[in-house]
Amino acid sequence: MPPRPSLHAVRRYATVAADAAVASSSSSAAPAAAAAATEARTYTERKAFLHTYYGHLLDRSQLLLLFTHDNLSVADSRVLRNAIASVPVPRPADAAPEDAAPERAALTIARTGLLRNVVAGQTGAKATLAPHLTGQAALLTSPTLSPRYLSGVLAAIEKALKKVKKAEPDAKQPTLKLVAGVLEGNRLVTPEAIADVSKLPELDQLRAQLVGLLEQPGRQLIGVLSQAGGGALVRTLQGLEQGLKDKEQPSA
Repeated sequence: MPPRPSLHAVRRYATVAADAAVASSSSSAAPAAAAAATEARTYTERKAFLHTYYGHLLDRSQLLLLFTHDNLSVADSRVLRNAIASVPVPRPADAAPEDAAPERAALTIARTGLLRNVVAGQTGAKATLAPHLTGQAALLTSPTLSPRYLSGVLAAIEKALKKVKKAEPDAKQPTLKLVAGVLEGNRLVTPEAIADVSKLPELDQLRAQLVGLLEQPGRQLIGVLSQAGGGALVRTLQGLEQGLKDKEQPSA
């Protein structure tokens, strides 16, 4: 049995294949006969590989964003990938110093027809991506779901798109439009909901807030008991003692 390729090698192969697909789709001068020959010569194996790779991305990603794109050149897609790779991934609060750095998000220019077939074989929220698979598709995937990281990635994409914008007023501008997302592998969300998620606190901060809310009644009870354990308790007992003495005294 041949050795299983590493994830880095898989991603590299998929990136090269996707760039080739972008280049071929953006060039209208290639003769149809040459394209058909290329399809027959190389695409069968690559399609099978990309089908497996897309399924791998969908299965392992806690954060999955689906984009449609237009007029993206190979150079433009590389600018976008470099911008995404520059965003630091927050480390979990309980991570040990010797733990490996969290994996960064990746942008994959996907072949819509193949991706549609992969989505058709999924269940739950991932299967509901099918209606959004129109036009040219791109996937942003990450095994880490972090609101702060998501916010940084979206900002990096927006900045990179401005960077690759053509100066000529009549030029076709590159676009990358967010159309849907899947969070935690089982929750389909709209672009508006994704923007809302990017503004949330980190999970560790939310946990701390929740613990604070749960502990608040107990803290109030401890405060009452602390007061009763000091001078307030002494004054209460003295009042009871004086009340008993007053009852014992005969009335005039």
